[in-house]
Amino acid sequence: MTEKDISDPKVGVALVLTCMDLRVLDEAADYLEALKLTNEYDHFVLAGAALGVTQTQKPAWGETFWDHLGLAIGLHQISKVFIFEHQDCGAYKKLVPDEAARWSNGADEKACHHGYATALQKEILRRHAGVITDVELRYIAIEQGTVNGHVETF
Repeated sequence: MTEKDISDPKVGVALVLTCMDLRVLDEAADYLEALKLTNEYDHFVLAGAALGVTQTQKPAWGETFWDHLGLAIGLHQISKVFIFEHQDCGAYKKLVPDEAARWSNGADEKACHHGYATALQKEILRRHAGVITDVELRYIAIEQGTVNGHVETF
């Protein structure tokens, strides 16, 4: 246990947004552990990650994210958000099928994810200016036909 753990166990570093896909949870946790953030973040799981927040078909999803982010700020004084998008996301195929149908390669798919993640990044920084000072975007590339992935930057 560190001094921070003893002095104030409620203070955290970040909120982490990931998709619900079982193939990405371990990769995100391992990445954060390598950054020495174990037990330093609140984890919010939502199908589609950034898309889940920004889409309009299920408005309660976005409302719930914003409520949780506000709560994380209030309870744990977080100042950072990580958004983990991932390859082969079923939520994208379900919620934005026309966009997903246009992906001719991995670069197209990654660009689509980047667009939604960037839009959410800007909105988080706008809504919580001066409180959230950093929103990091990450992409988990998944090896075709496996559950193995690795974290990349956009």
